[in-house]
Amino acid sequence: MAKLKPCPICGHNAQRVTEKRMGLGQYLDHGVVCSNARCSWHLGWAAYPDTDTAEKAWNERVDQKLYLLERSKELLPCSCGGQPEVFSETYSDRDGSCTVWFVRCPSCQVLLTGGKNCDDIIQRWNYHIKGDNK
Repeated sequence: MAKLKPCPICGHNAQRVTEKRMGLGQYLDHGVVCSNARCSWHLGWAAYPDTDTAEKAWNERVDQKLYLLERSKELLPCSCGGQPEVFSETYSDRDGSCTVWFVRCPSCQVLLTGGKNCDDIIQRWNYHIKGDNK
């Protein structure tokens, strides 16, 4: 078993979870969550076929979350006064996968999508905000 990194949101320890599923047979889903029940990373977890894959995904996601939190500091404040955050989602199907970049203001829920990468979506957001404040 890999050493799990702490939660990037609250700093608490991570914990492994396993859940038995029924379908065309019985199988187990494996995941990792934050041990702090009040943390947003405690609820909901991605299911992986084995513990090693779940641990690797957790540790990589922790690194990405910390990186994105740092990069979000480059975003200009939203016109509502809220501090936006940058994030990405990767979608996969049998033809491959694609990553979509977003900036969201948690205060007013405005959402900007469509950046090619993290730098692009930050630049687009800041351009949009500067245009609103002219």
